[in-house]
Amino acid sequence: MKKSVNKIIALLGAGIFAVSCAAVPTFAYTKWTASLPSWQGQVDCQTGTKSTTYAANKQVNVSVWQTAGYSDRCTLLVRAFYGGQYRNVSAERTVYASNGTVPLMLTDSNATKGVQLVLVGKNPKFNTSNINCAGTVDFH
Repeated sequence: MKKSVNKIIALLGAGIFAVSCAAVPTFAYTKWTASLPSWQGQVDCQTGTKSTTYAANKQVNVSVWQTAGYSDRCTLLVRAFYGGQYRNVSAERTVYASNGTVPLMLTDSNATKGVQLVLVGKNPKFNTSNINCAGTVDFH
């Protein structure tokens, strides 16, 4: 009898441990690349979801680590899909390759409720050349 009780306790403990480990999201930067058109059109660079577990963290961290073309920077912003449409949920920010990781602050509380987010890139200047950018994004 005692052996059966010990097995049940061990199984329950393992199950609780597995559930608690599964509930913790992993923070990982995702690579993105984009060709940003010369006429300042906006391009979807990467999609992700803001974890509701970390809703109080009202930012999306981004970096630009490569640019090709005439520019050493690109303009980034975040959109969210809710209420049947995409909405801008951060201000545009020009990010230079030399900046390292910078936050895009989320200005809409709906963006922290587990909705789909999109990192959007835009050519910072109206010019004759497209620019190719690459970097990382962490939506957590």
